[in-house]
Amino acid sequence: MLSWGSNSRGQLGWGGPEIAHEAGQAELPNLCTQIAAGSEHSLALDVDGAVWAWGDNSHGELGSEGGVCGKPIRVPLGGGQALSSSVGMALLAG
Repeated sequence: MLSWGSNSRGQLGWGGPEIAHEAGQAELPNLCTQIAAGSEHSLALDVDGAVWAWGDNSHGELGSEGGVCGKPIRVPLGGGQALSSSVGMALLAG
């Protein structure tokens, strides 16, 4: 996934808080089938059904505790579950 622009909260998925004037590659470990972007965080669903999140986490947006995360982390879904994109599911980031 390529991203650029403001990265003040790590929402581009490839590190530091600098503004990116050129596209960079988010460090996702697998091919993704869906991407959702909020103003300060982003989500991805990979081909295995894992959900990845990065960016601002001041209100639990990433599904974990902590602050800013500039690189994708796997969202814990409980019980080692994965989502299936074949059931008409969509990611949303507000």
